Amino acid sequence: MVPALAALAAILTALPARAPRPASILPAVAPVALTGAWATVGLPAAPLGIAVHDGTIWVCGWDEMIAESADGGRDWTVRNLKAENGELLFSFAFFGKRRMAVFGSAGLWYRSTDGGETWKRRAYLPRNGLSEVVFADAKHGYGLNASQFAVTGDGGEYWTFRSLKAAPAGPMAVLDARRMAVVVSPEKAKADTILLTNDGGRHWRRLDFAAGQEWSGMLARPSGYAAYGTMLQGKRHVRDAATSSDGTTWLRGPAPAARFSDCTAQGCLADEGAAWAAAPSLQTLKAVPDDADHPTTGAWAADGATFCRVSATLRCRTGSALWHAGPAAPPPSLAGAQAARCERCGPPKYPPAARAALLQGSVTIKAEVGKDGRIHDPVVSAAPAEVLAAATLEALKTWRYHPLVIGGKTLAVSTQITVSFTLGP
Repeated sequence: MVPALAALAAILTALPARAPRPASILPAVAPVALTGAWATVGLPAAPLGIAVHDGTIWVCGWDEMIAESADGGRDWTVRNLKAENGELLFSFAFFGKRRMAVFGSAGLWYRSTDGGETWKRRAYLPRNGLSEVVFADAKHGYGLNASQFAVTGDGGEYWTFRSLKAAPAGPMAVLDARRMAVVVSPEKAKADTILLTNDGGRHWRRLDFAAGQEWSGMLARPSGYAAYGTMLQGKRHVRDAATSSDGTTWLRGPAPAARFSDCTAQGCLADEGAAWAAAPSLQTLKAVPDDADHPTTGAWAADGATFCRVSATLRCRTGSALWHAGPAAPPPSLAGAQAARCERCGPPKYPPAARAALLQGSVTIKAEVGKDGRIHDPVVSAAPAEVLAAATLEALKTWRYHPLVIGGKTLAVSTQITVSFTLGP
């Protein structure tokens, strides 16, 4: 997947130079007649970020612009603009009904305590830019830029930055003040990686996947994380999903209704922006007509029947037509198929500590039997104790299968493995 930040950079490069405007004058925006066709909102500066909060659409962007629409994108009010030597504003954060903030380049942020009517200009430390910010509560938040993630515990005044060592491939998913996940694409890697923290950013865990795995979207849901993308099955990329309550154990499937990407708290885009679906279920897909002359950065928001997307301008339309994803590719012929079968699958060693503690039960693993006959990408879906799960995973490293063969071709296949640990008399 091409990260949304790369698309944003391309649009920023193409924008023309802007003539300075008096900072003390906030220009009016002409009303927009919204229909099923796309319409351009005549904002005084190019948009970069968009969000919906409490029935109001908020947009930020160049020249430190902040604008709002409380009627579904028809009438707009500019709340802030610094036309001369202004910085860029990228991402909103909301703390209840009246308190909100917006973060941008060079350590700049604005804060409002009156529902966005007035904004106070501030600087956070250190002065690194933040292109995406998500807060779990009024004090604890996480941020991203092109090469770093950041954590704050004081409402945004001070941030701790660390290198991602990879480009972010999708938005963050924040469960609470301690738990966050983000998808990254390490350079020259054959699959996307998920970085997670369960202690507010002090320690991070890297979750690797089998070659060909791409995660294009991730949501924080009441039940935990949900990741969406595609996996390589034979020579085809097929839709894929995985869920986790805590980021430690991941359960794959079922395949989602579409390929989801660019997820926010509102939901996700579907199949390269052809539709969008509301969180958390993502069950109902609403059509988004093509707007080819205005390539999007991936930033979007919906308010009722209004859908807006960010390109070099702000583009909005109304409509609620449903959309259906195309059918999945037909499965290959099963003529002459040979199922994957285990040829060398010895039982795991019973850990002495588990035996001494009288631990027993079944460990269930979801994994892939690769074309090489080895177990790939094992994920524990159930286990009576972590020590038994670890022993099972260690044993799987030695297992060998005769791989799946369909139509004379060797294919990788998903499988579920259950191993039982039983104490003897």
